[in-house]
Amino acid sequence: MCAPYTLFGSRVKNLFLFYLQNRKAKTVEQVIDLLVSDRIKETLSPVCLRHVLSTEGTEWFGPEKLTEVIDSYENSQMY
Repeated sequence: MCAPYTLFGSRVKNLFLFYLQNRKAKTVEQVIDLLVSDRIKETLSPVCLRHVLSTEGTEWFGPEKLTEVIDSYENSQMY
């Protein structure tokens, strides 16, 4: 019988590899950008997140483009 943590570790690794393949992150820089962008998205309000996701479409934005879109959205909401 396999130890539960061995199966858990294998499953987490496979899910992470699938996630990277799905997002087409192939280089270390792309993986870092993806993780940073996803972390930034976790901090957004639901309304701002919906705006970002609709703006991204089928591709994800790196941190620079993502923060530009967020800043633009936030500035437009001030008035």
